Amino acid sequence: MSELHTHQEPGQAEPGNLHPSVGPFDREIDLKAIAYTALVLLVVTVVAHVLMILLVKGLASYSVSKDAPPSPMEQVNVQQPPPEPRLQTTPEADLKAIRDEEVRFLEGIDAAMEQVAARGTGPEVVGGNPAAFQGMPAPSTVQPPPSQPMQERR
Repeated sequence: MSELHTHQEPGQAEPGNLHPSVGPFDREIDLKAIAYTALVLLVVTVVAHVLMILLVKGLASYSVSKDAPPSPMEQVNVQQPPPEPRLQTTPEADLKAIRDEEVRFLEGIDAAMEQVAARGTGPEVVGGNPAAFQGMPAPSTVQPPPSQPMQERR
């Protein structure tokens, strides 16, 4: 009766150890039960996926087998195309035609830019003295009339 039993809290060190992590392993964690539960969940998941794949394939083949055959009236009376204007039937060809037209337009712009670059621009365009440019007449010195201030509305 003279033995003293002390209650040791989890995370506390044993009397001879200085660090709490050196103490006994926590026996409440059952690694076998955790592994067994994970294995059962994995098996159930795989079985559920296999069953769903079989169900989808079975329903697809069932619906194909239950489809009604095409009506003989549909084969005899071919549907006429709708009246004009129709929706776009060949978008790829239409897009190619639009792009070809744009390329022709841009080639014209490129040719005009080359002509302007070959001819050059006058000094009035780049801020020089217009009188120094021999090819063009000097701009007129007539000033436009000053703008009238807006009258207030009443």
